[in-house]
Amino acid sequence: MKKCGRGIVQRQRILKGIMAVMLMALILLVGLPSPAQAADELTEIRSLLQSSYVDPVPEDVLKAQTIDQTLTRLGDPYTVYFTPSEFQVFQDSLKNQFSGLGIHMNIVPKGVEVASVIPSSPAEGAGLQPGDIITRVDERPLGGLSANQAAALLQGPAGTSVSLAVLRGSSFLFLNITRQALTQPEVSAELLDGHIGYLQINVFGSDIPQVFGKLAADLQQQGANAWILDLRDDPGGYMDAAVKLAGYFIPGKKVVEIHDRSNFVTQLVAPNQNFQVHGPVVVLTNKNSASAAEVLSAALQDHGAAMLLGSKTFGKGSVQKIVNLSDGGALKMTIAHFYSPQGKTINHVGVTPDLKVNPEYAKEDAALLLAINQDAEAGSMLSQGGLLPSDNKIKIFYGSRIFTVPLDQALTTANWSAWQDLVASLVGKAQFQVSSAVGRTPVSNTNVAKLFPLSYPGYQDRGIVQNPPLDRQFDVSFTEPMLATQITSADIQLIDVASGDKMPLAFQQNGTKIIKVIPRTGLQPGRTYWLIVNPSLLDSSGHSLETGSVVVIHT
Repeated sequence: MKKCGRGIVQRQRILKGIMAVMLMALILLVGLPSPAQAADELTEIRSLLQSSYVDPVPEDVLKAQTIDQTLTRLGDPYTVYFTPSEFQVFQDSLKNQFSGLGIHMNIVPKGVEVASVIPSSPAEGAGLQPGDIITRVDERPLGGLSANQAAALLQGPAGTSVSLAVLRGSSFLFLNITRQALTQPEVSAELLDGHIGYLQINVFGSDIPQVFGKLAADLQQQGANAWILDLRDDPGGYMDAAVKLAGYFIPGKKVVEIHDRSNFVTQLVAPNQNFQVHGPVVVLTNKNSASAAEVLSAALQDHGAAMLLGSKTFGKGSVQKIVNLSDGGALKMTIAHFYSPQGKTINHVGVTPDLKVNPEYAKEDAALLLAINQDAEAGSMLSQGGLLPSDNKIKIFYGSRIFTVPLDQALTTANWSAWQDLVASLVGKAQFQVSSAVGRTPVSNTNVAKLFPLSYPGYQDRGIVQNPPLDRQFDVSFTEPMLATQITSADIQLIDVASGDKMPLAFQQNGTKIIKVIPRTGLQPGRTYWLIVNPSLLDSSGHSLETGSVVVIHT
């Protein structure tokens, strides 16, 4: 072995991990041989902890009288003993095949929190939602159980039924669900907007580098010149898979550092793959992106190969090995910690995205940022179901990155909430410019903070209405005579800013130059609305307005 500065030893390892679909904060594993037969499992576990655990093990841990007491005193949630039956469930999950409900879960004091639901699963069919807390399985309370114990109760043979008590907010639901055999694709792909390659990785299985490569190559042949890599809710998997997959983005560069109990440092380098992804890359993360997902996202971020978008990752920066025990069970044990290529700590810290946005809208946010290739800006895109057709584009200068967002695409019904979220996330962090056929106009920080100038550029600010009655009607004054009977829902709109929903309106004449705007349904408390008067509005002589206007309403 070659020694480097400060006694660091670099050696190449293939570090393998495995994935349990029902468990959050996935482990990274290395396969080591089983220990010699011992007098009992507790003796075996003591010996393994003493010889191979990542840190020196205190004497009170080694002197504990039971396995549960030993691991409780150790205090490491990732060092776990599997009974033979639990180990069988775990081994089945390694193949990404299991029978159960189809959820990713977090352990909370009251039981099992649903982190996400697998599409087309029994859980989805029964209406389980992220944030639900399963407190009972049949008559067994889940509070206080380990993740393995809870998973063993939720999983079971296909065709068997289970009764759940589910806490949603302050209300309880009682559901009967029939388990079924489930598999979840490791990676899925689609082409967005004709040029964005979208690849969602659900788990870093052993075959994912090859599968990813084929799907990405197909997308590139179809014209993909920008990329979204979705790692939201990805609990991790094989570290070797993450390292190999990095080869499509950063071949020949360091992906991860692994520090073991002897303070040796292993540096893993991305291999050369058969092709390299070309174009800007946005990686999506959230609080459930863990382990191998953090390895890849941190590596791409450190090398400037991708922009991370979403929320901070889980913070699972440790490596485990799994060892068979003489009773047919197994011990999963932490043996090392891993760090980003720049040596940044991940364990208990996570990977912080370059731009924090609501992860719920991260895919749409990324697609908007990548909508126009900076090397070849095209004309405005055709919107479907949009709120306001426009030839305007919004240029965003964020650090060294420049993005161009077609406003007609941002204001579609599908993208409205994502666009407002994206702009709000960039307030004070980016510079904006409205680009149109008549030129480019910077948007001041004051106007950016108002939000609407980036959805309705050039519209006049007509002020703010604070805390109106929820049945409020609004008088809109004009400089020229108007006819209420000629006004349509495209001319004057009342928009819920959070959702983009347009309130149904009626219009009444209130003098020759005043139109009364009457919401057909009451305003909702705690909301912000924009009362929009579009320049398409015609006066009684058939002349359109010179500019539009906006009134901001806070209830």
